[in-house]
Amino acid sequence: VFVWMGSSYTANPAAPGSTIYSAIGTVPAPNNATTGNVAAGGFALYNAFIQFAGFTIGRAVSQFSAPWINYPGNNFDGLVGGGGTVTGVNQFSYTADFGQGVAATISAQDPTAYYQAGVNNLSAGGAYGVSDYAGTTVPDIVAMFRVDQAWGLFQASAAAHDNNVAYYGGAGLPNGGTELAGHPDDKWGWAAQLALSIKNIPTGPGDTI
Repeated sequence: VFVWMGSSYTANPAAPGSTIYSAIGTVPAPNNATTGNVAAGGFALYNAFIQFAGFTIGRAVSQFSAPWINYPGNNFDGLVGGGGTVTGVNQFSYTADFGQGVAATISAQDPTAYYQAGVNNLSAGGAYGVSDYAGTTVPDIVAMFRVDQAWGLFQASAAAHDNNVAYYGGAGLPNGGTELAGHPDDKWGWAAQLALSIKNIPTGPGDTI
């Protein structure tokens, strides 16, 4: 998907009663008054993956998500660290199909773009070094079990995430922000969800909850 940034007309302070398009100082850096140019655009790769023999390799919706959640379901939450992944998640997944709509998936996925909310010490004032990851060293591990049959769908998902924190930093700390200052130990975080869809409920033909 190609995106070009646009601007708007505003009052022209140099000529009262006239307007000016994309006035300098009204458009954020780095584009300033160049919005609309090719250089002010962007490129996003949404979902691109290959599937064979049960493997899914590439950028796709997280295996953690239920089928009706996220971009394909038009239900994007947009929360940092949440489930919303407009452009998909880089992943290496394997799905075992047991037949009759029963399947299980194990997945290693890249948390960098969507699943790294700030690492915070809520007892300390915010300043240098706050909310800093020390890079991604371990992928998120996701497991999913799904039953998809005529009556509806049930899904159980779980995920593990490594919080790898940057070096200590701050005023008065010798060697702050360097390896010599040390850093907190890694902590693993966990997430789980249950999803249920029931088809053809008694309220009317085709109704689903």
